[in-house]
Amino acid sequence: MDLNELHFLQFDTIYNIVENSAQEDTLEEPQQEKLTESAPVESPAPVEVKEVAFTGDQAAKVFILVEDDKNPVLNQEDEAFLFKVMGAVKHSKSSVVLINVAGQDKALVREFLQNASPEIVIVFGVMPAYYCMKPSLSSYEAYIENNTSYFPAATLAAIQENTSQKKKLWEGLQLLFKLKKQP
Repeated sequence: MDLNELHFLQFDTIYNIVENSAQEDTLEEPQQEKLTESAPVESPAPVEVKEVAFTGDQAAKVFILVEDDKNPVLNQEDEAFLFKVMGAVKHSKSSVVLINVAGQDKALVREFLQNASPEIVIVFGVMPAYYCMKPSLSSYEAYIENNTSYFPAATLAAIQENTSQKKKLWEGLQLLFKLKKQP
């Protein structure tokens, strides 16, 4: 359309004829839309993506759970003891995943374990809620859930101080890693 044809367009006010109850015709001015104020639309808060903190290669078949509130992973004494024990069952620091559950979300740790599908999870002093759905487990006895063997034990500090617990740990790990035949 060119500018010379604009005069053909009609720019008049349009009236709406409405019949009222007395059957008289009336003209009604067009109603303007009432603008209603709505609450300001807030953009959603950024979602914080949480991940489980761990050391080691996630493809490892052996996971170790500990709980140490004072250290990012473990104190030096507990770590030295842990890897001395793991060395005895033919595993090193590079062949396991170590997770300090202190301050981590229980459900997130459980989900991480389910997704990683380790063959063995050794648990030192950590509540079962972090790694399985069973409310309580016997220490030093393997429990199998979803093709993963869970082996709960006392804290590393408690085991280091108690000879009988060291013996239970050693016997349980030998069975778990099939270094000793079951009686």
